[in-house]
Amino acid sequence: MTAYRQFIVPTDMQILDALGVEPEVIEEGDTVRLIRVVTGEGDEFRLSYDTPGRSVRCQWYRGSVLILDIFREGADRLQVSSQKGESNIVIHFQTDSLAGGLHIRLAPSIAISDKLLFH
Repeated sequence: MTAYRQFIVPTDMQILDALGVEPEVIEEGDTVRLIRVVTGEGDEFRLSYDTPGRSVRCQWYRGSVLILDIFREGADRLQVSSQKGESNIVIHFQTDSLAGGLHIRLAPSIAISDKLLFH
């Protein structure tokens, strides 16, 4: 039997405080939010997330070129932080058979680490 897991996300204000941007609502009444961050190097990082759907999509653009595109379901926690000149997003995933995390550093430059393992 599959246990229901809730996707816990920070408030819009917590995201604004940590990353300097407020999440956008994609469409009126839609449950999808978009965080868009432009780095000092001119890259753009987009994170969209659907809380009821427990899904996230991460996209990294350099100009108009898509460098990275990750879509994943089974998210159970999204965290944002900013300290000592470094801004981070961490997304934790868990399903009945898999667990892991996606660690995204946005500042001072983009760096992404991903781990998803059987448990």
